[in-house]
Amino acid sequence: MNSENQQYIVNYLNTGGALYIESPDIGMNHDGTEMFSMFGATYTGNGGNYEVNTLNGQAGTITEDLAFTYNGGSDSHYSIDHLAPTSGTLLFESQEGVDRIIASDYRGYRTIISSTILGCYFNDTGNNTKQFLMEQYLSYLDVDYVTDGTICGTVLDGNSLEPVIDAVVTVGEFTEATDENGFYSFSLPEGIYQLSCQHEDYNDFTYPEDVVIIPCETTVINFEITLLSGTEEDPILPVTALHGNYPNPFNPSTTISFSLTAKDAKNAKIEIYNLKGQKVKTLDILESASPSPFFADEVGYSIIWNGTDENDQPVSSGVYFYKLKSGNFEQTKKMILLK
Repeated sequence: MNSENQQYIVNYLNTGGALYIESPDIGMNHDGTEMFSMFGATYTGNGGNYEVNTLNGQAGTITEDLAFTYNGGSDSHYSIDHLAPTSGTLLFESQEGVDRIIASDYRGYRTIISSTILGCYFNDTGNNTKQFLMEQYLSYLDVDYVTDGTICGTVLDGNSLEPVIDAVVTVGEFTEATDENGFYSFSLPEGIYQLSCQHEDYNDFTYPEDVVIIPCETTVINFEITLLSGTEEDPILPVTALHGNYPNPFNPSTTISFSLTAKDAKNAKIEIYNLKGQKVKTLDILESASPSPFFADEVGYSIIWNGTDENDQPVSSGVYFYKLKSGNFEQTKKMILLK
């Protein structure tokens, strides 16, 4: 984080702000700065190659009786800082007794600093879920929050690719008409929904996959509908979607399958990320993708990732994320490389 952004955080906290911040290198990169001094913690080491397996909540705190399995990797690339409270309160320590997450509220503002990544926690039974933990954090920080997720997108004419106005989009039991730009948007509780669309001049449309609403996240689904033609059967309608990869887990390569509308196909790409959120490789769809055997219609494609980075060097075993991007559309799925 550059000095300008650090100063922004300092100024924000000095006005009574609240902050949750996480990074495996939070101490190594910022120890000795004014910003780090405001977190009620001290940096005691970079973690080396030591693997974090479990995180245990502390008695008498908001994390009492909580425990999580952690999958952040053991490679030095994933080294996780050792922290210790100064004026702050320890919330989690890892299985070897090293402090990892510290809360502080003694200066008129509240902070939680973590050298672990919440996305690497495994959900378990009872209250041992990431959602419950984040609710505890936000309550401690005294932050108003919503647990709804968002689904939005644009409905286009399948021939002209112009926006379709007043198309009625239905997600579960909720309905909304598209605006003058063909745009729709829903804020919905967490859950699994079916999406469909109707318009008096067009064939009815049903999205071919379940729509999963995740709290505080946005899912973008753009699709095309076709004018009524008087035929007995509705045509297969193209949608932009990331379908999955096979095999998964895999070694040494896996096939990623997806579909694209004509509009989205022009600038689509697939990006591979590691657990730290760093981009490992970009797959060029226009050069490398081929028609997918998993789909009957012509808009299905597949592309192979051979487990290498941008320099064509093999990457290590672990969890990776692949993201289909085109314009405002983004969809991400998880895969595991096992060697």
